[in-house]
Amino acid sequence: MVRDPAEDAARIVSSVKRRVQRLEEARFAAPPSGSFSSGNTILSPVTRIPDRAEASDSITVTEKTSPASQYIEDWEDNDIAEYSGDTGSAAVVANPVYQQTYAGELTSGPNGGQQAIYSADGDGLPYYPVAGDQWGTELWVNNSNAINYVLFGGTDLSNHYEVRITDSALQAREVSGGTKTLLIDQSAGIPTGQWLRLVVSWLSGGGFDLELYRQDGTSVVSGSTTNDTFSEGGIGWGAGAFGLSNQERAFFDFARTVSGSGAPGSDGGGGGSSKVIDDHEDGSVSEYNGDTSSASVVPDLGGNPVQHGDYALQLTGASQIQIGAGVLNADAAAGEAFDWHCYVSSGEVARHLFAVKDQNNHYISEVNNSGEALRLLVEASGTEVTIVEDTTIVIPDDEWLRCNIDWQSDGSITMTVTEVDSGTQVGQISGSDTTYSAGGHGWESL
Repeated sequence: MVRDPAEDAARIVSSVKRRVQRLEEARFAAPPSGSFSSGNTILSPVTRIPDRAEASDSITVTEKTSPASQYIEDWEDNDIAEYSGDTGSAAVVANPVYQQTYAGELTSGPNGGQQAIYSADGDGLPYYPVAGDQWGTELWVNNSNAINYVLFGGTDLSNHYEVRITDSALQAREVSGGTKTLLIDQSAGIPTGQWLRLVVSWLSGGGFDLELYRQDGTSVVSGSTTNDTFSEGGIGWGAGAFGLSNQERAFFDFARTVSGSGAPGSDGGGGGSSKVIDDHEDGSVSEYNGDTSSASVVPDLGGNPVQHGDYALQLTGASQIQIGAGVLNADAAAGEAFDWHCYVSSGEVARHLFAVKDQNNHYISEVNNSGEALRLLVEASGTEVTIVEDTTIVIPDDEWLRCNIDWQSDGSITMTVTEVDSGTQVGQISGSDTTYSAGGHGWESL
């Protein structure tokens, strides 16, 4: 591969500065004793080998073009013109954001009172869920005083279903003529200060099921009701707070219909049906071309990190494996979204290749824990060109990261990286390129 010398120089300078800083920090820290296992290399706890194995696991694709998937609200129009109600307490914000650029924010009243906005069916959102739909939204419970409300069905703020989420309970109520009737009341320890996914399975025969998930796909709490008062209608959002002196915020993002379980990762973050492209559970890299001698599938033994199942892919040194279209369970194609997962230590760079034609022609999504960066690149005839990058972020060491690639049909690509355990967003970049429209997958470490 031919690289841009200026880009290489910048990366080297950044890497050297970072390592010097860590060496200075290490001078004042008592060195730990013993050694630990990292992949197939035994490392001193004081000295990290820059070309140590990268670990990757569990890649899943979502076919966003499936008619089963409909966007409801992603806030990317940067306004609340579709809503009525307490619009003075609503805003579109750039932080925190689950995906893309914006999220919705509601602020409770000055004495903790509920504030809400509602969009009736036909008031301008792309889609309004009905009985028979399974749909979901990302939400952020800000702290232990905050209350998030999700409204659906009905006709207005006085007639609808209301889902109430706090740090200790998932509840649902029927609201008819302003009178609230409790339908679901499930106690649970609900995480705060991170993105969660609420999934509503609205049954065509009446009733609905609720389930709240962490971003790693594990369920937090669920509940069900057979109430059939509403079978269609609008959608809305609200905030409240505990305590008369509290005023709290609630955040929402990326509401859409879903299929499958609806859990994060089951639909690649973009709705539609889910396919596992490669979870490395076959214990082999025989499907791939390239530096296969530097690639191995490792079990969760002896300190090897595994995020899903029993095996993960390990790449040692500067190496690449890849395969073109038609070999793995699914290919990459514009109009789809997919997730890949990586585990990088300080000084390491993990890459996923997509739309692979061969080793010299493909797109690259890069998590760089040497130069502290996220990048999207295009490689054509062996020459890499950066599409977009962010060199201002901090990549966490030795943690599994979920990398969502949302590849639109018009060539726009958004890469969103979150910590698997906490759901905290590490960074997000967006760019556009139309060199490729489909191809295979691959992996690379630098």
